[in-house]
Amino acid sequence: MKLTNTINLFPTTIFESYKKFDNDILMNAINSNMNDKGEQCTLTFPDLHLNNTLKPIHDYILDISMEASKAWGYAYQPMELKGMWGVRSTKHGGLKQHGHPGNWLCGCYYIDVHEEDYIIFHDPRTRAMSVQPLVEEWNDFNKPVAKLKAKNNHFYIFPSWLEHSTESVKHDKERISISWNIKLPDQLSSGYGDYG
Repeated sequence: MKLTNTINLFPTTIFESYKKFDNDILMNAINSNMNDKGEQCTLTFPDLHLNNTLKPIHDYILDISMEASKAWGYAYQPMELKGMWGVRSTKHGGLKQHGHPGNWLCGCYYIDVHEEDYIIFHDPRTRAMSVQPLVEEWNDFNKPVAKLKAKNNHFYIFPSWLEHSTESVKHDKERISISWNIKLPDQLSSGYGDYG
């Protein structure tokens, strides 16, 4: 082999955390705030972050978002939730590919899921699939999506520009989660600097 080195550029990092919260409190907040109860995938109004009974999960989200920000190399500054909402998906329900524009970070927490449930992340490199030779073996370089297993009591935190989706529920168990947005920081960078 004549190739001597591998250099991976522009990684997309997703952070995971585990913490169990009181499901009865979470479900009560979701059930009492449903926006539309007639669909296979229903969302609450996006104001769960204002519910005082959810302060423990609200504060934990801010804590782990701060840790993610530090791990990415950003300077400390206060964070604030812009919105938080519950998602209930029954059979054939799911969310299409989307991002969260006008926000900085977003994430999800799984309250009750089936072992076949995943969150799907889509390749953010807009030109990466312009030419796709025949694939012999799928890997992190050539696949257009990546699946992460949805696990009870687990959080995923990721940049708001990273598009994601969920598959339609194929089983008879309801999939229940909470999602949120973190506001854009007050102090923004120019995007360039002494990084060489």
